[in-house]
Amino acid sequence: MRGANPVTPRVLIVSRRTVRKGKYVDFVGEFHLNLVLEYGAVPVIVPRVEGIEKHLEAFEPFHGLLLVEGEDVQPESYNSDYSTLTPHERAKVQAKFSGDTLVDPVKDKLEMELVRISVERGLPVLAICRGSQILNVVYGGDLYLDLETELGDKVVHYNTDNYDGHRHPIHIQRETPLEDWFGTSEALVNSYHHCGIKNLAPRFRPLALAPDGLVEGYYDPKCYDISAGQFIVGLQFHPERMQDIEAHLADEPAVFDHPACKAPYREFVTAVKVCANVAMEHELETLVDSIGFNRPPLQRVKALNGRGYASHHGATSAISLLEPGALVRVRDLKEKLDYERGMDLRTGRKRQLLSTPAIA
Repeated sequence: MRGANPVTPRVLIVSRRTVRKGKYVDFVGEFHLNLVLEYGAVPVIVPRVEGIEKHLEAFEPFHGLLLVEGEDVQPESYNSDYSTLTPHERAKVQAKFSGDTLVDPVKDKLEMELVRISVERGLPVLAICRGSQILNVVYGGDLYLDLETELGDKVVHYNTDNYDGHRHPIHIQRETPLEDWFGTSEALVNSYHHCGIKNLAPRFRPLALAPDGLVEGYYDPKCYDISAGQFIVGLQFHPERMQDIEAHLADEPAVFDHPACKAPYREFVTAVKVCANVAMEHELETLVDSIGFNRPPLQRVKALNGRGYASHHGATSAISLLEPGALVRVRDLKEKLDYERGMDLRTGRKRQLLSTPAIA
C-alpha cells in the first residue's frame, strides 16, 4: 500500500483451542488483540496445529511475542509429575478445573520454541497468565501443580462464580516497572489460575507478590530498556481483564480499573516498534547496498534474491521491485534513513542536524 510504513510492527500470538459444535476451534481473546492494535502493532495469530513449528519462517518478519492464557503446562517440561498430589487430590483438582488441567503438548512446544527464538534475537516478550509460567519454565523455573493443595487457601487466585470480576491484592516490589506503572505499593488484580510459579528462574526478578508469597509478576532487569527495544515481562495476573466487561460486550469504550492496566501492553508495543524500525533500517541498508539504483528491475530482483532476501522481509514487504515507481520509493526510504543518520543525500557527507525526524 503506497505511503504505508514499510515495516508494520508485528506481534506473534499462539492460539488456544476449544471444542465448538463437535470440532476444535482456535482462538485468542480480543482483549489482547485490541490492546496490541491500540498501541500501533498488528497481532499475528499462530495456530497451535500439529506441524506448524516446521513453517515458522512463514510468520517472518515478527518483532515481538505475546504469550497468553491456556491449559496447564506439562509437568514433565519442568521435571515434575503428579506424585506431589495424592490420587484423591489430583481427582479433585481435575474435577474443579476440568478445562484447564488438560495439557496441550503442541502449544507448549510451539510457545517454548518461539520464546527461545525471540529472546535469542533480542525481541520483546510479554507473557500473561499461563504465558508467564511458560517463560519461567523455559529459563529453569518450575511451578506448583495446584496452589490450594500445595500453598494453601490464604489467597483466592480464582473465582469460578466471578471469572472477570474477581480481584485479590498484590504487593508491588519497589523500584520496578510495575511500581512505575501503578505508582503505588499495593494493587488489586484479576487472576484465574490454579497453577503458579514455585521457583522463579534465576534471570528474573519479582515485580509483585501475592500475600501468600506467590510471584504475581516478574521481569528480566538485564533485558528491560524500552528505548532500546528490550522488554521481557511475565504477569500471572490479567491486566487486560481489569475492565468493565459489560461495556466491552456492548462494544462501548473500555473502562479499566486503573490506567496502569494498559501499561504493560503500551510499553511492550513501544519496544516492539523500536525493534521494527531497527529491522527496517537494517533491511533497507542491505537492500540499497545489494541491488544498486541503476540496474533494470529484473536484475534488481535477482540481486536481492542472490543475497537471500524474499518479498516477506522488512522493507521489501511494502515495495515490489518490479512495480512502477519502485525505484523512487526505495530512494525515498534511503533518504529517510540517511537523514536519520545525519547524511546529506546529495553529497554523501555528514551534516549537522538541528533535529532528526523519526522514520514513520
